[in-house]
Amino acid sequence: MSRLDAATLLPQKTRDQAQRHLHNHGAALKKYRKQISQAYRQEILRLRMDFVTAPLQAHAEPLFNILEDYLLWMEWCSWCSLHLAPPLGLTTTQDARRMAAAMVIYCGPRLLDDAIDSHMNYKKLHPTALDGLLRLFPDRPREMIHSQLCLIGNWLILQGINRLTRHSSTANAQATLRLCRSIAPGAILEGLHLRPLNWTEYGEIVRRKSVRYDQILYRNLLTPIAAREKERLLNVAAHLSTLAQYLNDFRDKREDEHHGRDNLITWFPGEDAFHTLCQNQIHACLDAIESLPTATSDALAAALVETIEAAARIPDQTTPDDHAKPIAGESHHDR
Repeated sequence: MSRLDAATLLPQKTRDQAQRHLHNHGAALKKYRKQISQAYRQEILRLRMDFVTAPLQAHAEPLFNILEDYLLWMEWCSWCSLHLAPPLGLTTTQDARRMAAAMVIYCGPRLLDDAIDSHMNYKKLHPTALDGLLRLFPDRPREMIHSQLCLIGNWLILQGINRLTRHSSTANAQATLRLCRSIAPGAILEGLHLRPLNWTEYGEIVRRKSVRYDQILYRNLLTPIAAREKERLLNVAAHLSTLAQYLNDFRDKREDEHHGRDNLITWFPGEDAFHTLCQNQIHACLDAIESLPTATSDALAAALVETIEAAARIPDQTTPDDHAKPIAGESHHDR
């Protein structure tokens, strides 16, 4: 990963733009992230009130405690998109509530992905809800726990859509639900295909599974923005999401090989090829940023730097999640 870092991949001009953004809007961004955190925690509290109710409280509470721990840890999921909020004036209480509801929806597919791919931890940084449920119910069939986690993921999507209707509009909630519907075929066909995927087909998987997934956050952040400007910003966000998936594939190559999952190494097997692929995506992103107003362009430059640096901080997945080991006894992942 030595060549795939911000200092290597990005021109000095872009890194300077990111620094200018943080100088001009860093304090406002930090304040707004705290506001988002508070609104998101309120949404999780509402989830608890809906899930943990008498007379099933004694059964529901231990299960929800595991879910809550994972959801609270996932609050960083909106940080990259939030760079746009201060320069665009999207930092009101209503904006924060809308984003908090979108974050609940965003966590739904996260749980589905964990269940499908047997993720016991998120990039070796934090145990997943799947790990917690398997430990809470060691005597239940693993397939049952995976299926129940999928049900919980879908419940989160529906609950989030309901809250988004309240904090935004029915039209916006329905548009977000359409995004969720378009994600599913990509996630399904990534694992279920009768012949090997080609590069074009894998690109469509990335667009459905990664780009549209992140648009749950970006589209809801940008809801008040005029349609034409919004589409220009979403175009840049799509490049960011695609790049993030490329970097994720580079980190996950050993784990994906172990599980027989498609990965960019199929078509770009060396670091030099990866470097060129990432540079091409970055150039497309920078070209799109260039024509935007300075403050917005700087914010997206900061999001680009954060996308690359976040990937660089993730430990290499040198050993795959050992989901074949029993749950009882010593932990089988790095906490």
